[in-house]
Amino acid sequence: DLPVGYILGEFYCVDLIVEEDFGCILYSWNGTSCESDYDLCQIQSGCTSPTACNYDPGATTDDGTCAYPGDSCADLDCIAEGYYDGNCDCVPVEIIDADGDGICDGEEIPGCLNPDADNFDPEATDDDPASCILFGCTEETAINFNPLATVDDGTCIPAIPGCMNPDAVNYNPEANVDDGSCIIEYYGCTDSNAANFDPSATADDGSCEYDIPGCMDPEADNYDPGATVDDGSCEFGNNNGIEGCTDPTAINYDPVADTDDGSCDYGNNGSEGCTDPTAWNYDPTADVDDGSCEYLSGGCTDPGALNYNPSADFDDGSCEYPTGGCTDPSALNFDPSAMFDDGSCAYEPADCPEDIDDDGFVAINDLLTLLSDFGCSEAPCASDIDGDGLVGVSDILMLLASFGDPCE
Repeated sequence: DLPVGYILGEFYCVDLIVEEDFGCILYSWNGTSCESDYDLCQIQSGCTSPTACNYDPGATTDDGTCAYPGDSCADLDCIAEGYYDGNCDCVPVEIIDADGDGICDGEEIPGCLNPDADNFDPEATDDDPASCILFGCTEETAINFNPLATVDDGTCIPAIPGCMNPDAVNYNPEANVDDGSCIIEYYGCTDSNAANFDPSATADDGSCEYDIPGCMDPEADNYDPGATVDDGSCEFGNNNGIEGCTDPTAINYDPVADTDDGSCDYGNNGSEGCTDPTAWNYDPTADVDDGSCEYLSGGCTDPGALNYNPSADFDDGSCEYPTGGCTDPSALNFDPSAMFDDGSCAYEPADCPEDIDDDGFVAINDLLTLLSDFGCSEAPCASDIDGDGLVGVSDILMLLASFGDPCE
């Protein structure tokens, strides 16, 4: 028996070995030297004609395979049908290598050729990206989202926005996405009136210090040991022992006195009355308010106004009167605040280009106007009904089609 694939009449070396030793098929091919003789034949046989397109200079035995210009070159480089031209180049008629990778379609091995894929197949010859499997997180909102992953492996880590700075007052130890909300407090004096005001401080720490004006010279008659800023008020040798009221705001202020004796009088003599200058019964001589102040009420005193107030004591200019306007909601100038229609409503012009004189009808005046404009080509042409930049026959036909119709 012949080995699988060895066929008499189709392979030169098979026929030659059997012809020389019939025992190769009568007894056993593998039991004799049939196979070794076959291998040697394969090495020595070939096309020995130098003029053939497939001449084999190493062949010592012609196996009848010589091919010449015009002969078939099929089965070479995935060529299903082809022929040799005058230069012995194989001209293909049908190629069975669709992707041109040098591997015949029937011998292609489809598979995933992405080396990062979990099912990468190094034996594959035809890439099938759709078959590639990449495990990872497929949740777009997760912080470890993998846009290349095709199968979720359950490793997604949900995003937790917050402040991630441990020094911030709103630090969130659970956050894994910093959202820019961190608040860093800087403590100091935040009072701009204080002597130690710190403009960079964001939180007051109670350290503010304030200037105390006064005389800071111990030798002065009016030395103030509590003062922190000398205000130039120091007095020397003016203490003559003259007692009296030294407060300029008192009614009995004594400019000669240099020692205040506590006698200052501020006008509180027990005279009762209305002390509010805005009240109509204000009493300038009273220094004790007895609750008797009365006030005038303002308002609109015109009976013809919408907001007439009969209890008003004086007109304060607040009177409001009915306003007219367009009360038609379909008008261009509809005024929802108008209290009565004053006939001012304006409307969109009718979409009726044939009504050239805008009188609401397509009539003889429109036709006469168009005929007077006939031939006009320099914009603006009032009679250019079809808008083509020329007053011509088409405009006349459009006007005649609507002749006699009212514009609505």
